[in-house]
Amino acid sequence: LSLGGTKYTSCAPEPFGGEPITLQGIKTNITSPLLNGDPSAITVVSFPCMTESSQSVFFVDYFEFPNLAEVRFANWVTGPDGLFKFEDPFSEGSLTSIYAPRLTGTPSLEEVAITGHLVLTTVDL
Repeated sequence: LSLGGTKYTSCAPEPFGGEPITLQGIKTNITSPLLNGDPSAITVVSFPCMTESSQSVFFVDYFEFPNLAEVRFANWVTGPDGLFKFEDPFSEGSLTSIYAPRLTGTPSLEEVAITGHLVLTTVDL
């Protein structure tokens, strides 16, 4: 884990011990004594070392990351199982880019959903 300025990076092959990747999990890491960061300062969340994880991704934005602009899974090829979901229930988020250009999914992928993100301009899946 690293926190550099406004960027949160997890270089684990299976972040969060293989549990679903959520904004709440990221917030817990950022505010932990190890990183002692402020989620409101984060603009980029990155998982560059994921390549073959089957983790679900479930990002629901409840104003915990008001400046989050980019989510990156640059090298993720095989995955996820279950959900790949980005939801902004109040349509007030700042997410402009979801980057996972190598992602192929798995036979057990249940749902890909991106809802409520009014400023989202780039989705690279």
